[in-house]
Amino acid sequence: MKSLVLELQEDAYNSTSDITSLLRKAYVVAKKLKISEFENWIHKELNGYPASAKGIPEYREIQGEVKAWNPYHGWIPVLFDDARISAKISKNFIVQPVTEIELLVKSSKGTLVMSLSHQLQRQLDKTAPFETQYQLQFGVSQAKKILETVRNVVLEWALKLEEDGILGEGISFSKEEKSLANEKGYTVNHFYGDINQSQIQQNSDNSTQNMHLVNGLDIKSLTTLVNQIESNIANTGLKGSEQEAITNEIEKIKDEIMNSTPNPGVIKKSLKIMGSILEKATSSLIASGLIHEISKLGL
Repeated sequence: MKSLVLELQEDAYNSTSDITSLLRKAYVVAKKLKISEFENWIHKELNGYPASAKGIPEYREIQGEVKAWNPYHGWIPVLFDDARISAKISKNFIVQPVTEIELLVKSSKGTLVMSLSHQLQRQLDKTAPFETQYQLQFGVSQAKKILETVRNVVLEWALKLEEDGILGEGISFSKEEKSLANEKGYTVNHFYGDINQSQIQQNSDNSTQNMHLVNGLDIKSLTTLVNQIESNIANTGLKGSEQEAITNEIEKIKDEIMNSTPNPGVIKKSLKIMGSILEKATSSLIASGLIHEISKLGL
């Protein structure tokens, strides 16, 4: 009869195999070999983690962008004065079962959404000019990373079982194999690494890290930013003269974009001027969002 451990390996290295089915098979192996740590881990991956509990694996941490609902412009970025608060709020853990994550990944077009707690919503409302809704948006690539990490853990574990001489026959294991598994004391965190440095990819059907660079400038992102500012400037609450000043800087940037060799210094100066003017609209979520988008270019 075929070895259950070898079947587990085959399913794990098949990138198209269903993660939920893979974990169920892994659960059978862990249960029969009485490897309690893997039993507990697989159970939580299949059924979800308690949101308030400690011990959620680090690979389930995601980082995204906090956005607020504006009735005229949809979801816009929220800018925080304190970088530490921003970093804390923009991170969270996905606690849902792998089945739900798989369904979300299959149905998503590039971005996933996580609601913020009522307590956090109320705290954010205190800093805004009006009550609204907030959410954390993050790239679907991070959810995929969770699934692939789970798949890799199972694969590495199944390979180690074979290396240690534990294969089983059919769905049964010998007393010697069970005893050996107990001696080895397999731990889950031995089989996965830190993925906290993975890049976020958002708002794209087929997200990549490629950029159109000219003279070190991401022309595509710069053009998108200019269009955003131009479309929203009238709704920032700025005075007419201030809006005109921003329009003048927009034209300067457009001229540079059209140039075959755009000058980064000119563009950087115009962006700085626009950012300074937008900071005057202290109660405008739109202005805060535009400032945030400017800062993301890193110029």
